Amino acid sequence: MALFTLAGGTVEAFLASWGSLVGAVHAPSHAAGPWWRDPERVFAERGPVESAQVACWALSVLFAAWLVWKRPRRIDRLGAVWVLTLSALALARELDLHEQLNPGAHGGNLGVSFRLDWWSDPAVPMALKLGWALGGVALAGLLTVPPLLARVPVFSLLRARDPASWLFVVALGFLGLGYAADDLFGRGQFVSPIVTIGIEEGSELVGAACFLASILFTARCPISQRVAALARAGESSSAPSLSSSTVRA
Repeated sequence: MALFTLAGGTVEAFLASWGSLVGAVHAPSHAAGPWWRDPERVFAERGPVESAQVACWALSVLFAAWLVWKRPRRIDRLGAVWVLTLSALALARELDLHEQLNPGAHGGNLGVSFRLDWWSDPAVPMALKLGWALGGVALAGLLTVPPLLARVPVFSLLRARDPASWLFVVALGFLGLGYAADDLFGRGQFVSPIVTIGIEEGSELVGAACFLASILFTARCPISQRVAALARAGESSSAPSLSSSTVRA
């Protein structure tokens, strides 16, 4: 079966399953009326849209971890480690786990603050500061080292209309819009607060879904296979394209 057909079927199946899951979870709790007609319900904290975001990121973490374990090639494993890190950070953000990092959340014993006065406070144990500093360095390494080592020809893949690469770019665009919605539109300053919330949560959901779809596509067609197809197409054409005739699952 052609790669595009496989990818389309995978994404289509995911969207159908997600719709059924959200409807099953939220229909009983909103028996008084259709929840989808009430924007405040739809975009509420831990509402259906935010729950769907959490589900997308959780699935992204699981699929990325599976790719780390299953893919033997170096470029595929490095890419999976990087995507796993991004997915885990996004999931932690959606679950508000960053709030648990505050010193007050642990009685001041294990938490961390990004304020300079915390790092310069002599009352804070040096071992705790060192531990958090090493953790920050490790996280920075996971975010920067894998893509540098993998050296994936991203722009060539984009020019070749690689679906996974474009899904990833679209995901970043919508996530950026969602994260910046408050600053761009001003909650209640320029438009109604519910409109801003809708833009924010809706964009983040589309971004999370596209991110997951990119991972699912990569699960069916590894990066190494797509790069190899790109090289083969480049040998026969000056403007290569990853069409269904050049890349197959």
